[in-house]
Amino acid sequence: MNRKLLLAFLLSASTLFSCSKKESDTSQSDGVYSLVKIDSFKVSRENKIRILDFQESRESFLGYDAIREEFLLLNKEGEVLEHVKRVGEGPNEYKTNLIAASFDRDNLGYYLLSSQEFIHYDYSWRIIDRTIFSSYYTVNLYSGPRTKVPYFTKEGDSGIRFFSSFFSNVGVHRFDLKDNLDEQKLIEYYDTNSEEIKWAMNLDLDFFSPSELDQQYFSPIQIYHLDQKENLLYLTFRNSNLLGIYDLNDDFKLLKKVNLEHSSFLKTNQARNVSLNKLGNGQLMLLYFSGKSEGDIQIETEKNPNYLAYQDPSCYRFMIIDSNSEEMIEIPFPKGVEPHSEILNFGKDSILLRDQESPNVEQDFSNYSIFKLNFVTP
Repeated sequence: MNRKLLLAFLLSASTLFSCSKKESDTSQSDGVYSLVKIDSFKVSRENKIRILDFQESRESFLGYDAIREEFLLLNKEGEVLEHVKRVGEGPNEYKTNLIAASFDRDNLGYYLLSSQEFIHYDYSWRIIDRTIFSSYYTVNLYSGPRTKVPYFTKEGDSGIRFFSSFFSNVGVHRFDLKDNLDEQKLIEYYDTNSEEIKWAMNLDLDFFSPSELDQQYFSPIQIYHLDQKENLLYLTFRNSNLLGIYDLNDDFKLLKKVNLEHSSFLKTNQARNVSLNKLGNGQLMLLYFSGKSEGDIQIETEKNPNYLAYQDPSCYRFMIIDSNSEEMIEIPFPKGVEPHSEILNFGKDSILLRDQESPNVEQDFSNYSIFKLNFVTP
């Protein structure tokens, strides 16, 4: 008998502001990596927005205003070119809370995903196709979509396959340790060819520590990047020191495991992986929270009673990973940037980050910075 697991994620509507132009460097014997701010823009809108995707061909961002429940089309300067609301019961509307949204693969419009519907819109926001499905796990995000739609296609196949309950940094699985864990399937996805839910990828216990596997219930939280061009899935977990690379063309076949060598990943500091992105040059960028000791947090709190380590950019680090050579190096997370918000990779070696808000200013706009990863040889 099916069971349903309902997860409610409530996100605040606070706005964010700050600017930082300081560069972060990390040296290697043969050169220096540098995360350099190359551009910035402001979105002048009363509510905080969330940028979900970037389309190279149109040089446009897809954003979402959770308060007005509106989708926004923005140019590279942050100007709102279009805003549209589709919540409702009409023929081109949807009723359920969305989890993800993105531009479509064929440059025809947009994909929207909830726990019950996969909707393909054209650029005029008229429905091209609507797929209704019933997921084993149900995920509700009351704040609206938080990520791009995790979908892929196989070579020589026109059908779409999308994850129906498998989202980065969103835990839905809960396994009883009495179960045979290494036989449990991890990924639930819908196949538009067969019009049914399918399961893939056995749970690999190598990714988890003995202490995690020793709890009464085991609830892994995945962190991944879905490479739609190369048809690869790069997967790790919140507390893992291992990265797996899987072939989507071959039913999620494991191609390689890469050992992650965090500089500081102490359990006592509540360290954890946060996000994983792949730049256009092929490098992976893993963001992780290194945390602080209780003593260091106490010192910071004495200086600032409102101090929270998880909001402190200095507690985060980017790990740059070459998935072929397995070489990796770390650089600090930029100051003045929000580590909990959007991290959107676009172009060859650039990422979009939201500027951190000022606690003393209430503004009606959102600031974003664009950083480029540079490598300079001596």
